[in-house]
Amino acid sequence: MDTLKNKEPQDDSKDCTTLKKEVSELIYSQAVKDSVQDRLVNTMQEQLEQKEAVAGLQQEQYDSLKASFDKSLAQQRILELENKQYKKNIRWQRIKQKAVTTGAIILAVLVIKPLLK
Repeated sequence: MDTLKNKEPQDDSKDCTTLKKEVSELIYSQAVKDSVQDRLVNTMQEQLEQKEAVAGLQQEQYDSLKASFDKSLAQQRILELENKQYKKNIRWQRIKQKAVTTGAIILAVLVIKPLLK
């Protein structure tokens, strides 16, 4: 307590000036830190938005590709069914052609046989 009473008023003024200077420096330093952190947050927010935009574009591309693939598969199934039907038709046409040829041969034999006698 005695040291406080023995202090000169100039010492208090000097301490206040030093304290004011330190507080001002701390406020400035904190403002700079806040500014840097704000810029960092803004940059990170922009990066996040860009990544979300890229992810959205990738999803659109995936959806488009999947739709094309599904359409292609559907067309392939249709072509396979048509091919199967065409094969059946060809098989029946061959059977019919053989039957007509056989019938024509039989008819020819039946017509020519009496003529040969």
